[in-house]
Amino acid sequence: MILLIVWWSSGGSSSFFRGSESSADKRQPSLHQQAVSIVDDDSDRTQMPVAAESLQLLDPQSNVREDLALIQQLLQEYRRNLGGNPIGENDEVTAALSGQNGKKLAYLADEVKRLIDARGCLLDRWGNPYVFHAMSGTIMEIRSPGPDGIPYNADDQVSE
Repeated sequence: MILLIVWWSSGGSSSFFRGSESSADKRQPSLHQQAVSIVDDDSDRTQMPVAAESLQLLDPQSNVREDLALIQQLLQEYRRNLGGNPIGENDEVTAALSGQNGKKLAYLADEVKRLIDARGCLLDRWGNPYVFHAMSGTIMEIRSPGPDGIPYNADDQVSE
């Protein structure tokens, strides 16, 4: 059984959703004004609307810089809803983004599980675990170890 929950948010704007609104679009709720979440019987987590954006991690036309920016956006939404960064190593951050958090909100789409290894770590485009480093409660550095798989050297890609 799947329960569909729809709610309306009237406040604020979000830089997360791309594109501009035409006057015709303003008559309809934009993506940042409406949210659709799914709760399934297999778990009691709520998949946030932003989880659909996480599917870009699977796009072969994308690149690691775009992936890092996207993960930062997912973390921004996480912080907005839960008050701070997820705590821990890659597997713990990935679990939190997957819905294992205090509010059971999932920011990664189920299909993104293909990018999670047996240890529960989110992998970059070369199959290497990202390195998450909380700089503060609201700032997270994300590092892809690059093609050589060795973190903290010249081929790393780091989020801004």
